[in-house]
Amino acid sequence: MGRFRFRLGCPVASVSVVEFSSHGSLVKVLADRSHLDQGLRNLPGT
Repeated sequence: MGRFRFRLGCPVASVSVVEFSSHGSLVKVLADRSHLDQGLRNLPGT
């Protein structure tokens, strides 16, 4: 895990989940904004 260097280009306040295993890394969730209310989701940059 110490050598894992991957940049995720995601909007502000979004959630991403990366799972690490013996086989490597796997992006499970990328830039999820479902936790934000509709008003925040519609703002520029989110």
